[in-house]
Amino acid sequence: MNFTRWTAVAILAAMLHLHAQTSAPTQSPAPAAAPTMDQTVAFINGIFNGTGSFSSQGGSEVLSQRVTVDSSCILLYQETWRIEGESPLGKGIAQVYLGKANPMSLQVAHIEDTWHITVEQPGSHSHYDQNHKLNPSYIDPKPEIGEFPNSEAAQKVAKAYIHAMVLCHKPEAPSPF
Repeated sequence: MNFTRWTAVAILAAMLHLHAQTSAPTQSPAPAAAPTMDQTVAFINGIFNGTGSFSSQGGSEVLSQRVTVDSSCILLYQETWRIEGESPLGKGIAQVYLGKANPMSLQVAHIEDTWHITVEQPGSHSHYDQNHKLNPSYIDPKPEIGEFPNSEAAQKVAKAYIHAMVLCHKPEAPSPF
C-alpha cells in the first residue's frame, strides 16, 4: 500500500513538473479599438485642412470646410467660399442628425471638376446671404457635407462619415415590459 502511494505521488510530481515546463498557449493580440467620435471628427477636419482652398464648379473657390459633432450626434458642416473675382464670402451650413441618417444614402458624386458628398437625412441645410445673414427658409433633404478637388479625399471622408453614423446608431434599450 505504501508503494502505491509513493508511486502516485511520484507520477503527480512528474506531471506537475512537465506542466510547469510547457509554455502557455500564445494568444492573438486584442483587436484594435475603433476610432472614437472625437478622433473621427479630427480625421475629417484634417483632410479638409489638407485640401486647402480650391476652385469649384461655376467659378467659385472653396476656402474652408469644417465639421463638428455635438453630444446628441448632430453633425454641423460649415463651408466658406467666394465667387471668383468677388470679395464677399459665402457661407454654407448643413446639419445632419447622425443617429437617424442612413449610411446607405451617403453618396460621393463627381460634378464638373469637384467631388461632393451628400446624405439623405432629417434636418436642414441653410445658406447665408451676401450680407452674412442666415437664410433658414432654404431646406435641402439631401445636403452637401463635403466638397473635394479629388476622389481619394472624398472617399476617405465618406468612410469616416459612415463610421460616425455607426457610432451614433445605438441600439434602442429593450422595453422592461
